[in-house]
Amino acid sequence: MEGHGAIVEPKDGLLVNYDVSSYYPSVIDLLSIAPSGIEKAFLGSYRPMIVERLKAKGAGKKIAADSLKIVLNSAFGRFKYPGSCLYNPVSMLAVTLNCQFFYLMLIEQFLLAGIEILQVNTDGILVYPKTDQIGACEKIVAWWQKLTRHTLDNDRLDGVLIKDVNTYDWIKKGKVVKEKGKGFRSGGKRFDVDCGFPLISGVSVQEYFLRGTPIKKTVMAAIERKDWPLFAVWSSRKEGKEGRRRLRRYVYAKRAVDKIQGVAGKVALLEDASTMDWGNVDAKKYIADAEGVIRAC
Repeated sequence: MEGHGAIVEPKDGLLVNYDVSSYYPSVIDLLSIAPSGIEKAFLGSYRPMIVERLKAKGAGKKIAADSLKIVLNSAFGRFKYPGSCLYNPVSMLAVTLNCQFFYLMLIEQFLLAGIEILQVNTDGILVYPKTDQIGACEKIVAWWQKLTRHTLDNDRLDGVLIKDVNTYDWIKKGKVVKEKGKGFRSGGKRFDVDCGFPLISGVSVQEYFLRGTPIKKTVMAAIERKDWPLFAVWSSRKEGKEGRRRLRRYVYAKRAVDKIQGVAGKVALLEDASTMDWGNVDAKKYIADAEGVIRAC
């Protein structure tokens, strides 16, 4: 799948994401990669934490597993900081390059078998083997695990929405079980950071594929309940003599009130949500954005 797209309830194959639990730490462990001069001490402390994290993850102890993940990844991250006692560029490259080459070996085998790859990132490899390719897919995974001594976890999905490599939704049983990026998020958002994408467009696409809701219905319902954060495009720009950064909000409008670099079409500056002119919101523009994504899927 190139660019963005959607697959919901595939009937001619499987959607499955393969990834290695604690990938970088696992490579450090298996290849005994450590900063020179402190190899024994480093690995003696590092390896037990990997085991403990995997036990916690398997037992569903999310807080413990996530905490150990941060510690393990942070230790690896220090390989590239000159001020750290763990600084060692050779070790850092050994880990990252081996991880990449291992994944490339797996990708190559999927491609040679004609298995469609939908997405590749640090979260793993999302593939879409057709029904007659499932056996070949499983053999490739078994071969790779034996060769690299890594264990691949797999998540079987009922659907996926992809805006780009870092913006996607995973769907199981009609619910979003994992979402990444700003484009499709529909709840629990923070709006004190830059957002250059109108969220209503992503939410409309999500509702269309999940529940078959027409794009126009989602957009107009949000206008009716005056859910202004979904429409706002946020921009941080320097202002004044001191050049301090100020967060400003804009919406697509029927009548141009202000202009901002990087935002196409007419826009209105929104200083105060309570004074937003809802009659000036260009619903057609938001609807067109979402329909454009769907047509490209």
